[in-house]
Amino acid sequence: YTRLEHAFQPYHLLSKVVVRDGDGRYSLAVHGSDASYYGVQRKRYAIPTDEFTDTPGLDASQRIRRGLLQKDVVTAVLPGIVRVRPGDGARVADSALAMGGLLVREVLWRQGRDGITTTLTMVKAAYWD
Repeated sequence: YTRLEHAFQPYHLLSKVVVRDGDGRYSLAVHGSDASYYGVQRKRYAIPTDEFTDTPGLDASQRIRRGLLQKDVVTAVLPGIVRVRPGDGARVADSALAMGGLLVREVLWRQGRDGITTTLTMVKAAYWD
């Protein structure tokens, strides 16, 4: 790699998502346990879209999962074209950063004056949808 970056951003975590029901009350709450572990207290109030009307807890869970995916993001810039697809497993084994259990979320091939590079954005596999 030519660049390796680990962005640890616990402020993306949600401690609670409270969902409004069909009667207009906020009667369902889904808790994010990782947020309390890091001392983060972020609460969101949600009105589920029609897609989640029958299962409003699913919308709340997806919001919590989205925050978990954004908490630990590893970016690696590799020289040349590397044949990798989103969803492929990955790990980083470097003296500065060693992380396993990653999945490739995004692949970007770029050509510039320094040649061709592949940029991988990786997240923790445990939180992948």
